[in-house]
Amino acid sequence: MRRLDRYITSEFAPLLVLGIGAFLVILIGVDLLPKALRMVVREGFPLAVAARVFIYRLPTMIALTLPMAVMFASLMTVAGLSAHGELLALRAGGIPFLRVSAAVIVAGFVLSLVTLGFNERIGPVGSRKAFRLVREYREQGKPVENITFQVPERGTPRQLFRMGSFSAKTRRAEDILVIQFRDDGSFWQLFEADYADWHGEEWALHNVVKLEMTPLGQRETRLETITIFVGKAPDQIDEMRQDADEMSIAQLQRLLRQRQALGLPYKPHQLKLLQIIQSRLALPWCALGFAMLGVALGRRPLRASAGVGFGVSLVVVFLYYLVFNALTLMGERGVLSPFVTAWMPNAILFVSGLYLLYNSNS
Repeated sequence: MRRLDRYITSEFAPLLVLGIGAFLVILIGVDLLPKALRMVVREGFPLAVAARVFIYRLPTMIALTLPMAVMFASLMTVAGLSAHGELLALRAGGIPFLRVSAAVIVAGFVLSLVTLGFNERIGPVGSRKAFRLVREYREQGKPVENITFQVPERGTPRQLFRMGSFSAKTRRAEDILVIQFRDDGSFWQLFEADYADWHGEEWALHNVVKLEMTPLGQRETRLETITIFVGKAPDQIDEMRQDADEMSIAQLQRLLRQRQALGLPYKPHQLKLLQIIQSRLALPWCALGFAMLGVALGRRPLRASAGVGFGVSLVVVFLYYLVFNALTLMGERGVLSPFVTAWMPNAILFVSGLYLLYNSNS
């Protein structure tokens, strides 16, 4: 049986590489390459800088192609065996179809783990390096600008922060302004400070002027030192302008804890992050579902050509992502829980694959 597994794997591996290459060319052509060209033509980026940004963002594209390539490779592997009569010969020798397809399904499981690793260990690192490279080029030769951010990042602010300057080495910010708002968005109080030391997710403000709105009017107080919960750590300066979709699950979970500590409403400030986290956990496992579905579809009469297999794979992948994105929108609006909306497409995929495999094996 090990010889059979090696043979199936030797058929599957080249088709997987072909699928990765084909889908990667499509994604690069419609997304990554146009962005790199706009950087060079519209913003005047040197070609070398644009090329580095392109390379840093490539792992994210590869992670997207892996499940698609698994669908193509699994379908074409079994379709090739069927077209050449090998599948019939194996069945005649008493080997059930599930045993024949075991190597492909195991490969789908392994590639799900690989995709998860790409999404968490390689993709976010590349996206962060690309973000910093673009920012450094755009800011080179310019004076240090004021750093302003609000909490939460979007919608009605609860706190607004401004730093005249910030040193990542000393973790000291200078020329500080903090404005705090009530739940209804109305002004509550502000703090002006000469400088602040950043400790974890808190600021220790020094030489502070506090202006508070009371029923009797404005009240001004001078303080030597006061501590304010910022809800951001110094190493999150870059993340403040980074898209949540480019963060790792660990970064998203830290951001979620910070929003919970600030008492931000569950909807939408916590709900959207929960949806992104569950989606990031669920999406890589579609590779396993595609492997099961691919071998089941490949068992049925099909012309064993790459063009047909590629077309069928595109249709299946398109339908999966259509359902996935529709349910994601429902989850972000609170119609269903983030766990249900993130994992339901995989559940549909697994049930469909198992059903077809069972029928093929009978």
